[in-house]
Amino acid sequence: MKNQAKLIGGKAMGLEALKKIGLNVPSFIILDVTLFEEFTKEITCQIKEIIQKRSLDNIRELENSEQELKQLILSTDFSPELKNKILSKIKSEPSFNLENSYFSVRSSAVDEDGSDFSFAGQMDSFLYVKGESNLFNKIKGCYASSYSARVLSYRYQNNLELLNIKMAVIIQKMIFGEVSGVLFTANPLTNNPDEMIVSATWGIGEGVVSGVLNCDNWVISNIATINKKEIVEKDQMITFNKKTQQSTLTLDVPEEKRNIPCLSDDQVIELYKLGKKIESEQGKIPQDIEWTYENESCYVLQTRPVTTLKGIDRNFEKTIWDNSNIVESYSGVTSPLTFSFASYAYDQVYRQFYNLMGTSMERINEMGSVFATMLGNIDGRIYYNLTNWYKTLKLLPGYNFNREFMESMMGVKDTGDVDKKEEKLSFYRRYFIELPTLIKGICLIIKQFIVIDTSIKNFYQNYEITKNWATRLPFDHLSETELVNIYRRLQRDLLGNWKTPIVNDFFTMIFYGVLKKLIISWKIDETGSIQNDLLCAQGDLESTKPTKELIKLSNWILSHPTIKKYILDHNEDELTNELIYQSPGPQLLDLAKKLKEYIEVYGFRCVNELKLEVDSLKENPRFIFTMLKNYLIKGNIDLETQEKKEKEKAYNAEKHCLTLIPNKKILFFFNRKKIFFWVVKQTKKAVRNREELRFTRTKVFGLSRQIFNAISRKFCEAGIINNPKDIYMLSVEEIIAPIEGRSITFDYKKLINQRCVEYDHYQNGTEPPERFYTYGPYYRANKITPTLPDPLAGLNLGPEVLKGTPCCPGILLKECRVILSPQDNCQMNGEILVTKRTDPGWVPIFPSISGLLIEKGSILSHSAVVAREMGIPTIVGLTDVTDKIKNGQIVALDGSKGLVHLGGKLEELNNINLG
Repeated sequence: MKNQAKLIGGKAMGLEALKKIGLNVPSFIILDVTLFEEFTKEITCQIKEIIQKRSLDNIRELENSEQELKQLILSTDFSPELKNKILSKIKSEPSFNLENSYFSVRSSAVDEDGSDFSFAGQMDSFLYVKGESNLFNKIKGCYASSYSARVLSYRYQNNLELLNIKMAVIIQKMIFGEVSGVLFTANPLTNNPDEMIVSATWGIGEGVVSGVLNCDNWVISNIATINKKEIVEKDQMITFNKKTQQSTLTLDVPEEKRNIPCLSDDQVIELYKLGKKIESEQGKIPQDIEWTYENESCYVLQTRPVTTLKGIDRNFEKTIWDNSNIVESYSGVTSPLTFSFASYAYDQVYRQFYNLMGTSMERINEMGSVFATMLGNIDGRIYYNLTNWYKTLKLLPGYNFNREFMESMMGVKDTGDVDKKEEKLSFYRRYFIELPTLIKGICLIIKQFIVIDTSIKNFYQNYEITKNWATRLPFDHLSETELVNIYRRLQRDLLGNWKTPIVNDFFTMIFYGVLKKLIISWKIDETGSIQNDLLCAQGDLESTKPTKELIKLSNWILSHPTIKKYILDHNEDELTNELIYQSPGPQLLDLAKKLKEYIEVYGFRCVNELKLEVDSLKENPRFIFTMLKNYLIKGNIDLETQEKKEKEKAYNAEKHCLTLIPNKKILFFFNRKKIFFWVVKQTKKAVRNREELRFTRTKVFGLSRQIFNAISRKFCEAGIINNPKDIYMLSVEEIIAPIEGRSITFDYKKLINQRCVEYDHYQNGTEPPERFYTYGPYYRANKITPTLPDPLAGLNLGPEVLKGTPCCPGILLKECRVILSPQDNCQMNGEILVTKRTDPGWVPIFPSISGLLIEKGSILSHSAVVAREMGIPTIVGLTDVTDKIKNGQIVALDGSKGLVHLGGKLEELNNINLG
């Protein structure tokens, strides 16, 4: 195959393949590269001299070379022997008539139309060629075009052969196309492999591929439905020049045809099916196909790979990688230890969840590889493997009966780019297998809902027993084997009984989604902020307790001026040493006691608390003193007044809903208002439970961190590693293996050094996109990054307005502080905090800020929940906000609309109607 491509070029190879599978391809013959070599044999040295004597990175010099080369080739005659060979080939095609037939003469360079380099539009083609003399002149024209300035520049930039260019030529019967265009079997505009694009206009395809004419466009889904069509005014067309009886002519399109589709929907679907067939025969690689219709017959003119999508290979399964949600828990580069720990946790937890939802353990074990790979490690960052998540979703009882319901119930936001093969269900299977399974699943969900309170109580009892046992253990005085046994018991007793938190998460998604749908369908609120207000006033959420206790400590310090002065006059390191690690003076004893009690209860809370490599407050309490200084500068913080405001906000939201909910009953029995407020109650309860249950997860991670830290110190003593922090460059298995005699290598220092180099590269390199695809084994794949649809398209917000997801209402005109990590200066005094992502460890900063703008996250993220509770105007999902806002910049913020004005113009935000 490769040898043939070197002989006839990529374009001719494509035509041969189309002909072989029986498609309607205009008759053609190929003049292979041996004929080109024979033609240029006498002038090869001159060609090389012209190319070598000028600079290849100067376009003007290349243009001069082009003129010399073109003149040289066009002035060279075909030898009689070569001319006879070409004529013999032309006459071998029965449908060709040299005197009366019209031909297209097209180039086919050996590098052209391959998967790596397309040379699209860079070689010359000649249309409506008639007569022997004219035909031979156009063949020379194709030969000359292989040395054009743009071709030489393209070859130079891509390190392709310059001095030994080889060219084949295609001579093909000309079709007098009435409608022509191109078909892409994957969408090159959005990089979506599950969409095809058809672009077409009246006349021949020259106007489409050159981009000089307006074209109608269709987007077709991978299930043969037209998702989008764009019909434009087509005022001109390129067609045969009847006057000169050769070449082309641009004409005005008749008035009645200008604004109507140039293709019917049936023709578009016919092209879709054609594209499917061609792509399948071309190795399942996305194709760029040129076609034309004449007398309602479709002719395929050529096909070539879409070089910008060469990573797509449908011979392999598509994997979708996404970190838009998990980045809240695992931001940025994450250590091998954390990844291996989290990956195992997700595997175990979701096995338990689907078993609870009625999936047999036998079926779950069959899908073991899917559960084991729900997370991926991409350039040191944790990503969801959405393809595998979607596979597990299909395990839900009754999924096949009502897929859309199950997806929305589980909170699946976007499955449009997941390969979903529609399964046609027979009447028997739909109503006698899938429907009963669905009913069984609903019964299981109802059962779990009925017992959720009891389940949560039992979970806490089991958790407290195990946690209290573990926290009393002197980790530094235990052997490595004992530490491993403790770690495994934590896995068994805590992680192995994690059904209740994941079931509560499930109910949180259900009730939050139902509440949102009721608000929209009953037209209670157009802005979406009412839902956030309804969820305020949750009381002492577990997420807010550490911050509230720190505020109480700050207020106590304010009542002791001497202690306040001491805190403000010393830096964090000095305060940590004297108050935590040493014995302070008598006047500071009460403060030291309060701080140690705080660390004992809330010490596992920290920024990036689920990343084992990040010190918690137990390991490094400095962050406490930074926050205390913020609060002391701000002055007394009245928690009661704050809570009262939140209760008023929730009360007003409920009152507003009462006035707007219709009095109509559902199914003649159920009062709408009672249903609505029951859903509100269940949503608040589920959200509250979720925040409290997730704090137990933080403590499990914290205990595990302490165990691994204790092992790391023993590894240092034994000379296995150089530094206790080096342990984070190993996986859980690599840490346990040498303790149990199962290690593949004991040269951990070398391994850690190698990983440190890799992870430094990840840290300083370009961050992978939020979502991308790969095909087949990850290591061989090129990342395909989709361009997601712009939800703001058509709003015309202007360059100075950013739009995100509103989380907590409020209007501000304030200065901003951009903080990217806890290592930055976190001292705040009423500014708007701008950051990439947050987790519960950021919450202590919130009392010192006036507003919150976050690049990543969702409306149900920890920070959004806490910000609502504290009444802080908050917007999440602001793309690249940390790049667009600078420290000290004053911006306007409208939390109810999710809008930010970079120029600080509140009046412009007030005038924006999002409908």
